[in-house]
Amino acid sequence: MKSITPALLIIANAALAGEGLVWQPPAHFPSLKPITFKIEEFPSDSFLLIFPEWLTSREKSWHVRPEWQTEGGEARGSWVSDGVALRLMLRYEPGACGSRVEWEYQVSNRSGQDLAAAALFNCVNLVDAPAFRDLGMVRTWIRNGHTNTRQLSAVEKTKAPRAIQFYPAKGGLHLPDFERFMRYGATNGTVLEGDRIAVDSVDGKWTLESIVDGQAAYFFNNWESTHGCIHAAPLLGDIQSGQSASSTGRLVLRKL
Repeated sequence: MKSITPALLIIANAALAGEGLVWQPPAHFPSLKPITFKIEEFPSDSFLLIFPEWLTSREKSWHVRPEWQTEGGEARGSWVSDGVALRLMLRYEPGACGSRVEWEYQVSNRSGQDLAAAALFNCVNLVDAPAFRDLGMVRTWIRNGHTNTRQLSAVEKTKAPRAIQFYPAKGGLHLPDFERFMRYGATNGTVLEGDRIAVDSVDGKWTLESIVDGQAAYFFNNWESTHGCIHAAPLLGDIQSGQSASSTGRLVLRKL
């Protein structure tokens, strides 16, 4: 496996012949340890993943900064702090009507303290993906499968110091109970039902979906000019000391 370093990060095109995806060094936010990829359907766009940006619980939260390794269409991330360890697998899957990147987390708690209501803050940043970036939120949706579609521009926003918003998910976390979220003063009062957040392309021919298998903890978006990111946060639930929890999902790029 190849370790991702500034000097050796881009996988040789020959190694990915026919696979349609190339991992790249991040052009933005390197201190957050993101991973970036280009995909053959949109060769001028780069998709930046901060997966995950945070791990949160009622007791504590962490800024997660994974170390990445790549091989072919797969990328593996790992991180450990205070006895809590995270492993992440990203796997590219091409398809006839688009492509997907499957993800799978495992979080192990060896901290000696139980973690309640744990969740992961998955960031899909579109700052270098002009074909999808949607600062006006007119092409950004919360969906439950392909039903109960809610356009984010139509959701009244809580006035906040920054152009960001946390949206409670039906069945997810009660966000006011968590200082980690409330410190931003940007928690929306509307509960949204869904398992994904999606952005349609500017030309209306494609959609990019960030999907959680199982319960979403909450949704989030940032429409600052330096970001343009979308988040569907997977809920891990309670993780007792000595136990582990896992979560799966996918990023789907499909034709409409």
